[in-house]
Amino acid sequence: PEIGDATQLAAKAFDEGVKVGASGSHRLRACTHLDVDRDQVLEAAAIIGRCVESGVGDLVGSATGPYSRG
Repeated sequence: PEIGDATQLAAKAFDEGVKVGASGSHRLRACTHLDVDRDQVLEAAAIIGRCVESGVGDLVGSATGPYSRG
């Protein structure tokens, strides 16, 4: 599958319940709340991994946002 860029991956992760920001065309930014535990972080990482494996190149990412640099 076509891997795509960070904005597309962030959009796919958001659809799967994980909020991350694209801080460049090939970089994601993630941070957690104090109430997020280790298991939840590992689950988020697994979801992002599945998004990468399935490919996101056919999705439209956001060109704007707090961390978007294109």
